Amino acid sequence: WNEKATMSRVAAIKRRWAHIHDEIGKLPLEDATAVEEAQLEPLKATILEQMQLQAVPEGMAAHHFTRAKLLTYLRGRDWNISKAAVRAAECIRFVEEVVFPNASSYETGHSEEDKQFIADHDPFGFYGRDKRGAAVMYLKINRDVAGVVRETSL
Repeated sequence: WNEKATMSRVAAIKRRWAHIHDEIGKLPLEDATAVEEAQLEPLKATILEQMQLQAVPEGMAAHHFTRAKLLTYLRGRDWNISKAAVRAAECIRFVEEVVFPNASSYETGHSEEDKQFIADHDPFGFYGRDKRGAAVMYLKINRDVAGVVRETSL
């Protein structure tokens, strides 16, 4: 039985994200000072409190609680824990309520031909690893809007 062959792409992504917490949690933080690292636990506690959770959720949402992701939220909100927690909660809800439901409806609502066209020209995806081993996303040049326009223009 080939699990990947029967699993939808969205389900495969959710499954990978559910386990990424374990993988990324072991990586050293990039360019983080001890003072910065000390703010990660208070941020995590604030996010959990805002979301009325007792512990980090299991599954896909756990990826938002990795040390690297928490550091990203803090840096993006000038080290303000309250603002970073609000943003993290927004991101978690957005992924759960918008991104994956829309992606799931895309999987079931489009023809195989349309899906293949997007797969051929979509420039996004995880294509490598950084120096710590974390997955990184690259834009593949020539798989962009110009390629789509070239293929769909009259």
